[in-house]
Amino acid sequence: MNNKRGISTVVATVLIIMITVAAVGIIWASVVPMITNKLSSSTECIDASSQVQLATDKGYPCMNGSSLKIQIKRGPKDLELAAVQVLVSIKGNSYSEDYSTDMPGPNEERLFSVTGSQLGLPSGVSILDASDVKIAPMVTVGSGKETCDASPSVTIKSC
Repeated sequence: MNNKRGISTVVATVLIIMITVAAVGIIWASVVPMITNKLSSSTECIDASSQVQLATDKGYPCMNGSSLKIQIKRGPKDLELAAVQVLVSIKGNSYSEDYSTDMPGPNEERLFSVTGSQLGLPSGVSILDASDVKIAPMVTVGSGKETCDASPSVTIKSC
């Protein structure tokens, strides 16, 4: 006869419960910080997207000689604006440049001049062929920068 002994059902149930609790604790410890970081960056980006915009009421954006003039305006809310990414559409392609100095403060506007060399345009492509422009605010989240959604495109006209 076989004299095999197994673990009792009570011990088996307790072990399963302990393994489940440990697994939930490990998952919780890794998922919660990730969700918290995403929520804080989303909140910052929502604020930045609503507060940082292209000014279109004073004739901007416009092409002036070999440079594109854009005016960026900012609303009253205080936020950690690290930079603004300018996205210029030329012949169906998008070229970008990040501006991180002289950012507008709350309720301020700043004029920026974008040239083809700043955008790193390939040979045969000129900034004079630019059709529209949009901006994407970049906010400071923790120790890094987060690029937010871009604003709607605005058609470029002559100055």
